[in-house]
Amino acid sequence: MKTIILIAAILCTTLVHAQTIGKVTYLEGEVLVLKDSWSPINIGLGLTLDDQIRTGSESLLEIQWQNGKKITLEPSSTYAIKDIYSAEPNTKSNQSFSILARIRKVLTNDRQSVATEEAGVRRSEVRLEVRDTNKLYWKQPQPVHIADLYRTYESGKYTQAAGMAKSWLKQNPVHARKPAVLLLLSDAYIQLNNLKMAKATLAQFISEYPSDPMAKDAAALEQVL
Repeated sequence: MKTIILIAAILCTTLVHAQTIGKVTYLEGEVLVLKDSWSPINIGLGLTLDDQIRTGSESLLEIQWQNGKKITLEPSSTYAIKDIYSAEPNTKSNQSFSILARIRKVLTNDRQSVATEEAGVRRSEVRLEVRDTNKLYWKQPQPVHIADLYRTYESGKYTQAAGMAKSWLKQNPVHARKPAVLLLLSDAYIQLNNLKMAKATLAQFISEYPSDPMAKDAAALEQVL
């Protein structure tokens, strides 16, 4: 009898993992999916909990879960579907909205400070520093400029902003603006519905800056995501 129950449990688990839980709804660039082996992904492909996805350096991928919720994956990343899948409705608590509002106020203040500093640079230098924020920064070898990062983020280009923020953090491992950029990156991930990476970024912020005035809000937000 125990053997029969065990077999039934294994079969149920196998069926759950083999069930299609979402599909690819938008694709740019090269993205691979691991089912039996790594192969190029296609729009409309069904995804299961056992699948893995690897995005290329110039790619963009959107997945829609069966409940209608969507997630966008940034370039140069590898994800297990079971780690990013969310079966919950696409809702956020009032607490998360209020915390995000405070975080965005901090970012607005920092952006204004950046703008003031940028205005102090000679006009000829400003012309050289301005980048085309429609371009994908992870394609380019030159340094990411903090003013460009804020412009991209505030224009709602969250996938590009996430890529730029990750590059900026690599280029500036020790910087006075690192806490703000970590908060920006976490919010970009939230807007992309990539809650796994949002929580990981918040956890990094809390670990590295436990005395920061926003540390308690970051910890609270991590708990409600």
